[in-house]
Amino acid sequence: MQPIILRSPRYDDQKITLPVEIADLSKPFNGSISSPKGDEYPVTRNIVRLLNGEIPKTTLAQDSNFIPLTAKGYEDFWRKSSIRSISGEDFTMGDEQNLLIEWLQVTPGELVLDLGTSTGLYPRTLFTSQPKARYVAIDLAMPMLREARSRAADEQCHVTWMEANAESLPFFAESVDAITCGGSLNEFYDPLKALFEARRVLRKGGAFFLMYLLEADTFVGKALQKASGIGGIKFWSKRASYKLFEQAGFTVECEKQLGIVQFVLLK
Repeated sequence: MQPIILRSPRYDDQKITLPVEIADLSKPFNGSISSPKGDEYPVTRNIVRLLNGEIPKTTLAQDSNFIPLTAKGYEDFWRKSSIRSISGEDFTMGDEQNLLIEWLQVTPGELVLDLGTSTGLYPRTLFTSQPKARYVAIDLAMPMLREARSRAADEQCHVTWMEANAESLPFFAESVDAITCGGSLNEFYDPLKALFEARRVLRKGGAFFLMYLLEADTFVGKALQKASGIGGIKFWSKRASYKLFEQAGFTVECEKQLGIVQFVLLK
C-alpha cells in the first residue's frame, strides 16, 4: 500500500509522508511527523494532530462536537435514525451506506478523504466494501476522532484519522481520488471555502459524495431551521446549493432527495 503524502500545514511546498502503520489500528501509534523544514505534529494513538491545538473559527453547532458525551451518543442515538426522522421517509442508515458504496465505486489503491467525519461512518463503510483503498478522515473535534478510532478498531478498519480543517486541507492539488462528507456541510463555518478546498485537492474526474440538508418548505420547518441558524447551521434551497457547487467548480452527476435530505455525487 502506498503511503499517504500530506502538504505541510505551515509550508505549502513541503511534503509530509505518513507511516503506513498509523492506519493500522490494531497497534497504538504514538510519535510525531514532520516536513523537511522541521515543522512537527504529534500523533496520539493513531490520530494525527495537524492543528497543534490551534482550533480555527467554528460554529456553535461544531462546538457541540467537542463534548465527549456528544461523540459517544452521536452514531447510535442520532445518526442511525436521523434521515428517517428528518425526511419522513423509510430510508435507513444501511440504505445510506449502500448508496455511498454504489455511487462512489472505490477501487484498490485510491485515496478517499472524508470531511467532518464525526464518528467515521463513511470511511468505515467504504473500507468494508473496498479494503484495498486508502482512507483518511478529518475532523476538528478530538472527542469525535477518538470515538471514530475506537469504532474502526473494533471493526478492524484501517483508516488514518486527522485533527484537521476542511476549510484548509493538508493535501496537494489533485492528490485525492474521492471525497465524502455526510451532513457536515451545513455546519461548516465557511461552506463555500470547504467546497473550494475539496475541488482543489480532488483529481480530475474524481467524485465527491455529499449528504446535506435543504431549506424547509413548511412553516414549522422554516421556524425550526431559523432557530438552528443561531448555532451557525446553514440551509439552502436545492437551486442555491447547486449554485454553490457550480461556484466551486463542480457539476452534479447524481442526486437523490428525501424530504429536506439531499444526496449528490459531484464531479
